[in-house]
Amino acid sequence: MFKGNINVALIQKSLDNGLTKDENTALGHMVEDEEIIPIEIQGENASAMGFIGLDMAEKLSYNYKKLTEFIREILNDVTKEHSSGLYKFVDDEEYLVYLDYGV
Repeated sequence: MFKGNINVALIQKSLDNGLTKDENTALGHMVEDEEIIPIEIQGENASAMGFIGLDMAEKLSYNYKKLTEFIREILNDVTKEHSSGLYKFVDDEEYLVYLDYGV
């Protein structure tokens, strides 16, 4: 895993699994902000769990509706997956999302 200007770091998991302690630590270190907030987005057959940086959460006014729709589309359609796991999410600003496919 790498560290950069990541605003949201997630890992794809089956619906009946949670994050391991190691995954939790690794994802937390990937987000550029010092303060992070846990987030989970459920798709049809999998969920994405991880963290969103406090700065992005505040800029979104803690309204994750568009972000949830964006991630859910990726979770529900394998043709939208990028091998790098990096995605650009645009709201009023541009954000970098990392999604690991560690199902």
